[in-house]
Amino acid sequence: MLNVSKELGHKEKVNPNSFEKISRKKVLSSIERVYAMVLSLEQLNRDGPKDEEADEWKIEIEEKIHQLWIDLRIAENIAYGAPHPFAAFLSIAKGKKVIPRIIRFLSADQILLLVTTIFARLDGLDVCQEQVSEAEMELFMNNVIPPVVGFISEVPLNIVNACMRILLERHNVLWLAHTKIGLVFLTLFLSRAEILKQSMGGGQQELEVQAWTELYGFLFTRLMGNFGGIFGSFEVAATVTEGELGDVVYVWQFLAAVAVGATTMEHQRVLVTEVREKIIETSKRNENPKALANVNLFLNALGLGIDAAQLAALQ
Repeated sequence: MLNVSKELGHKEKVNPNSFEKISRKKVLSSIERVYAMVLSLEQLNRDGPKDEEADEWKIEIEEKIHQLWIDLRIAENIAYGAPHPFAAFLSIAKGKKVIPRIIRFLSADQILLLVTTIFARLDGLDVCQEQVSEAEMELFMNNVIPPVVGFISEVPLNIVNACMRILLERHNVLWLAHTKIGLVFLTLFLSRAEILKQSMGGGQQELEVQAWTELYGFLFTRLMGNFGGIFGSFEVAATVTEGELGDVVYVWQFLAAVAVGATTMEHQRVLVTEVREKIIETSKRNENPKALANVNLFLNALGLGIDAAQLAALQ
């Protein structure tokens, strides 16, 4: 488990030019090996063991899973700042597509290492770069995000804390909030933590809640003064037509999650103040139900007792 008492914001200084780049040819070769192993494992599962060969079948399955894990190169000790082979793996379309099939064969500990590697190496993924194709983003959202969400949705608060800490320690918070994938993961942790907090007791659980509160405070402080500016990275052209809201929904979902997790009235005041103009602007689009639904999501999270239509009527 990560050291949750370590000071947030600490990052090792590295020179990215001092590391050898990973060739595309090697990455493609690795992906082909992984695909071959996944196909072999799937065939073994379909065939099943013969009664007299059950032990041998089980051993063969375990050996192939071990080789699959090695081929993924997730557990290799790669310095931060250096290109990571698994980030390179996920930056190829075929690598993204195979993730749901890989997950089925991994243990809980292996899946935890897989997802934490993704969190730690976000800046090495193609989908977190300024120039990324819609096709690659869609592949990541449809094939990588669901298994990660499914896993995080089952873990306790200490794991959520550790994963959130990885994001906050390894990446600039403003950068995270201006990337679609970073925003999705931040929203995921905020939502999962809030669900878990509702059922927590005392003792060690109380310590975990306190640790989460510190992480939330760090996130909020780093974004304070910039909440409204997050929209700029996600809005499509100024002439937004009905039903075409681009990725701005992810911003509203994130802000709603931040609002639900607010621990003080000051947090709510800051959120309302910084997003006020965007709330009013969007509320006036009464011809666009999706735009109003986005605002209502945020307003409901704040518990203000008013919806977008009512707000627009007051203007």
